Amino acid sequence: MQEGSNFVDSKVELPDSTKVYLSDYIGKGHYVLVNIWASWCGACIAELPEIRNAGEKYASKNLKLLSISIDRDRKNWEKALKRLGLPWTQVLADYSFVNSYGINKIPVLMLISPDGIILKRNFSIEDLNRLFQN
Repeated sequence: MQEGSNFVDSKVELPDSTKVYLSDYIGKGHYVLVNIWASWCGACIAELPEIRNAGEKYASKNLKLLSISIDRDRKNWEKALKRLGLPWTQVLADYSFVNSYGINKIPVLMLISPDGIILKRNFSIEDLNRLFQN
C-alpha cells in the first residue's frame, strides 16, 4: 500500500484470541499511528518507548496507536506483550496482511488519516514529531 491510498482491511486477533478487523480501529475519525513489528525484531523492540511517548504526546491531537505483530509464533508474541507491558491496542496479523501491505522489512510505521488514507509509510518518530508540531 502506497501513501495516498486507502488502508486495506484485514482480519487480525487480539491477545485474547478475539478476531477483529483493522477497520474496528482505523477510519474512525482519528489519526492512527500503526506500528508493524515482531517479538524477535530487536529494532522493533527498541522503537517501542518512542512510540509510547508519541502516543502520549499527541493524544490531544487526535492520535491513537495500533501495533500489528507479524509473529508466526503466537506464544512468543504473548510473552513479549507480557514482558513489555504495552498499554495501547495490540493485534496479531497473518501473512495475508504482510502480502496486502507489501511488508518486506520491519519495523514499519504508517500514519493513517481519520478517514482511512495512508498519509505516511516507512517514516520515523522524528518525522511524526515534525508533522504534529506544525
